[in-house]
Amino acid sequence: MKFLSGLIVISVLLGVFAFSVGAEEELPKAVYNRLSWDCKVEGNKFLLIVDHKVTINASRGDDYAEFGIWINKFESLKEFEATVFGADGNKIYSRDKGDLDKACGYGGYSLYADQCYYFVELKGPVYPYSVEYRYVVEGKSLFFWPGATFQRFVPVELAEYTLSIRDEDEFSYKQYNFDNPPEVEIGDGWDVYRWQLMDIPELEKIDYLPYGLYRETYIVFRPEEMKLGKYKCSGSEWSDIGRFAQPMYADNINPTPPSRITPLPDSKPDLVKALYDEVRDDIRYVSISIGTGGWVPHDAETVAEVRYGDCKDMTTLLISRLRQNGIESYPALLMTRDKGWTDVDFPRRAFNHVIAVAIVDNDTVWMDPTCDNCEYGQIRWDDEDVPSLIVTDSGGVLRQTPAGKPENNKTSRSTSFFLHSDLSLEFETRMEIIGHSATRMRNYLASFDKADEKEYIHDQFHGANKKYRIESYTIENQDDCEKPLVVSIEARMIKKARKIGDVIYIEPMLYNYLWGLEREDLTDRDWPINLFYPDRRQDHYSLKWDSTLDVSGIEVSANDSLRVSFGDVSFASQIWDDSVTVDMTKTYYDYEVDTSAFDEFESLREKLKNCSKKRIKLTSPFAN
Repeated sequence: MKFLSGLIVISVLLGVFAFSVGAEEELPKAVYNRLSWDCKVEGNKFLLIVDHKVTINASRGDDYAEFGIWINKFESLKEFEATVFGADGNKIYSRDKGDLDKACGYGGYSLYADQCYYFVELKGPVYPYSVEYRYVVEGKSLFFWPGATFQRFVPVELAEYTLSIRDEDEFSYKQYNFDNPPEVEIGDGWDVYRWQLMDIPELEKIDYLPYGLYRETYIVFRPEEMKLGKYKCSGSEWSDIGRFAQPMYADNINPTPPSRITPLPDSKPDLVKALYDEVRDDIRYVSISIGTGGWVPHDAETVAEVRYGDCKDMTTLLISRLRQNGIESYPALLMTRDKGWTDVDFPRRAFNHVIAVAIVDNDTVWMDPTCDNCEYGQIRWDDEDVPSLIVTDSGGVLRQTPAGKPENNKTSRSTSFFLHSDLSLEFETRMEIIGHSATRMRNYLASFDKADEKEYIHDQFHGANKKYRIESYTIENQDDCEKPLVVSIEARMIKKARKIGDVIYIEPMLYNYLWGLEREDLTDRDWPINLFYPDRRQDHYSLKWDSTLDVSGIEVSANDSLRVSFGDVSFASQIWDDSVTVDMTKTYYDYEVDTSAFDEFESLREKLKNCSKKRIKLTSPFAN
């Protein structure tokens, strides 16, 4: 008899929504008239028939007329047919499986030649037009048993999923954000489940939404028994999933250490760092998600020989090297925070990334060798503070990855202004960036030519090249993630300082303190705001002036600060004999701002806005 998870729901009742069609300009860019899945499960196999119809009302909806599907070595695309209809319902043209384009492998990487992408464009000549397509996939492993997402970024008139399964095949399902229970027919050896939803509204596109928080309606399935090649999974707990994954990695870990010319360090921390650096630097990362690439890594020494691999390949090689040197280490499977979320209450094989965790001097060290610009002890920002399944010899153990700290993702900028007697301003600024902020900048710089690089440096300043002219700049440690990334800039203001009467006004704040997320409209917003990762921005400004200005008075803004639950901002200034200094700091301690903290967010961004406009006033009767 099957085990059902009891229609667990994590959000509110979807209900029945109707969308109206008024004037032509009010039509949605596209509408799914029908989303239909018919899945038959028998043992470790499934047969999936997909039958969709979409109407395209405007050119903005043409993306919905493109068909594409990944097929791996455990699946086969048995049938495909598609027809494009005009507004009058008459057939314009048809396509079949022979018309599909096919792309296999990953840019010539032979290790991944078992993956193929089938695709075809199905656009009509005039609007509106409709596309109907049907395809059949035969799956040889329930590892790839597909669920269904019913809600899209365009309206859906009808969505239905039919599951036929032998009553001896145990499974669980979980549906999200809708309450509509399935109709169940208990037959002679077979049971049929039918889910049906109608008039589903389109998903709203929301700026700065933390990844994985879209509350779309969807359903997932989990078999109690399954095989992936020679590997078997039995059970529905995290420990069971870990036992399923363990031999996949064990089979591909090489116990024989390679010959080395240069000896490795003696101390454990230095040894682990050296091995991490070696894999990170010597192996080229090829991005293959677990969902399409499978869970099974390639043999560690094959990866070392060809010098490329995906996350599971690089992690397996790193763990091989660590274990060869007596370091306890394991793979850790996770869903990165930029792609989704992990439902810890419904264990299933839904990960897209693998990293390594090692035990060093009774402490855990997390390592992501796919991050070219991550120093030892740093993992990618999207690996942080998410549930991960550590694959041990005895099974899976669910643990949270370490959260980031703002002091480890810091941008420190020091700027020296000089005011000339003609009120022209020149300045030198030095930026030191560490952590994720440095990683992001290094990734950008690596992809730029000189023109793009200079524009990027300009864009660091508020107003960019409309306010400032960069005379020269240097970038240090761009290829050395063990050191801070350092950018030094010499520049001048295009306009002279403003003078009214005997008072000279200096606006020292060069940088953008209000990014897009701080400008987000919170009116009626019921979604958190993505801060991406904890970070800190520290700015120190100093102003000196030509002695001939004979400054007789100096006025600075009062010190100011604000601390809220997820961050803080502070402003401080000081007057010296021949100069003025200003310090400003902005810190975020969390990855997002919850809706319950929106009042605090309003206060913080208002404080940021006010502090960024603070000025220095110099009284000088001799200013030109």
